[in-house]
Amino acid sequence: MLQHIYQPPGSSLCGQTCVAMLAGISLEESIAAFGGMRGGTRTRDVVRALRVLGIRCGEKLIRLRRQQKPDVCIVKLHFDDSKDTHWTLWYKSRFYDPSMYGQYLLDVGGGEYPAGVRQTSYLPIFMD
Repeated sequence: MLQHIYQPPGSSLCGQTCVAMLAGISLEESIAAFGGMRGGTRTRDVVRALRVLGIRCGEKLIRLRRQQKPDVCIVKLHFDDSKDTHWTLWYKSRFYDPSMYGQYLLDVGGGEYPAGVRQTSYLPIFMD
């Protein structure tokens, strides 16, 4: 079973936290896999960190169509009222959102993100 980890409040460590959950390591170990990066991450940063940890993944994000996702992937979220994006982990039909606020949204939305929060793309993870 996957251990749910929350990013520190007010931080931009959602990518690092998703990788930590997926790899079963601490947030600090994940940050090290990102080369010490403690801020917002791009897709290439996430891919590089996953590969450092020996986790196979896709090369780039795949656009979501009708919300079809593989069993394990890292999903990129966009917000209607903000330019910010957010990484969250989709693992065997359940979201593991690293932000406390995201968990609140999931509770309100009944396990799916409510209006104003869009799942736009995902990075596939290839688990053996």
